Amino acid sequence: MKSHRLFLAGFGNVNRSLVKILISQAAVLRERHQLAFVVVGVADSAGSR
Repeated sequence: MKSHRLFLAGFGNVNRSLVKILISQAAVLRERHQLAFVVVGVADSAGSR
């Protein structure tokens, strides 16, 4: 299985929705496409983690 590490620039509506989709569809992505996504960091105007 191929795992992709994601660093998100901003955490507004779009990236929050993306994370929700990745969480809710993780099993489908893993089973059908052999993909896994891991959010390793987020940066916005307040800083980064």
